[in-house]
Amino acid sequence: MVISMNFWRLCSTFVGAILLLSTTFTVQVFAQAVMGTAPVISGDVEGAKERARTDAMRKYVESKIGVHVSSSTEVVRNMVVADKISAASEGYVLVKKVISEKVQDGICVVVLDLEADDKKIQTAPDQLSERLRLLSRDSSRHGVQVAISGRGRFGQKMDTDILNSYMQAKLEDIGFYVVVNDEVRSYMDAHPNEPSGVLGAEARRLAKSVSHGRVEANSILRGTVNTLSVKNLGERYEAVVNASFEMIGLDSNASDTYFENVAAVGSSAKGAEDAAVTEAVRRASDMLGAKSLLREQEETRGGVRHIAVTLRFRNASSDERRQIVRNALETTGCRVIRAVMNGNDMLVSVEAVRYNSIQELSDAITEAAPSIHIGQESESELGSTKVEFSF
Repeated sequence: MVISMNFWRLCSTFVGAILLLSTTFTVQVFAQAVMGTAPVISGDVEGAKERARTDAMRKYVESKIGVHVSSSTEVVRNMVVADKISAASEGYVLVKKVISEKVQDGICVVVLDLEADDKKIQTAPDQLSERLRLLSRDSSRHGVQVAISGRGRFGQKMDTDILNSYMQAKLEDIGFYVVVNDEVRSYMDAHPNEPSGVLGAEARRLAKSVSHGRVEANSILRGTVNTLSVKNLGERYEAVVNASFEMIGLDSNASDTYFENVAAVGSSAKGAEDAAVTEAVRRASDMLGAKSLLREQEETRGGVRHIAVTLRFRNASSDERRQIVRNALETTGCRVIRAVMNGNDMLVSVEAVRYNSIQELSDAITEAAPSIHIGQESESELGSTKVEFSF
């Protein structure tokens, strides 16, 4: 009898241990039905289905990490984490099955049975914060100034603080050094109807100011997001925003653009508008970030920096002085692309491959021709930066 009691106690302990271990190893993973929505654009149902699935995935991840927190820094960080996990969900989220999929009132609605590794998702924000902390501002990364402005569905100025911080974090995550230029943003807020060419030129002029990170950043990404429409579709609202973004160099005319009308769905008019605006910034950052990285790789072909820039030599009015310029450029290994005279000034577009910065190139030119001196850059001039020299 004693043996029998001990046997059952042993069995009870063993079963309890199995249950405890089972709970320990499965507590991180939960399944959940999540709905995602996306508007059907130009009859592309398959594209809408894909975007709706991504929307469901992002919502699920956001519910796990908590996008709606008190700190704006945490909000932005968690938005970036949700983007990263949604784009490459392997190891984080598993789509067990598609529960339902339908198109109603021009909206694709999908319901997914999702399963997540909670612990892995919840540690991702801290990992991102540590990664960004280690990317110091003293690194050799390409520098970008950011300025985003916008107008809401009633023509009112948008509060774009989160959007600018979101763009900053997205670009920092892929390797850029980024500063938000509030002066450019304020100018854009105050001139919502400015023609794009005038707005871009003035934004570029303001960005050249040393006081706004000119030393660290050599390009500006400026963008506007304006709400075009918000429609009540019955159970849901659909918002359409126009996104116009440009990333352009301060020392060159190299530029990349993103222009698109972006639609999104929400349970309220405000929710749909916010979703469309956020999606527009997300797409702009992904597209322009990838293009700029490719341009950066092209400018450092074979591990050698390629600098393309315009040099202005003031008072180069005589044949003798123009020959001094040509000799200095040949000595420093500059390839002349174009040379023109503007009054007494000689403008020369060159490509140089020996130098890590424009300052190094400038020093080499003055060393090759002692009669040439480095001049003062004009902050009021529009267009690409002219590296100034004088006799």
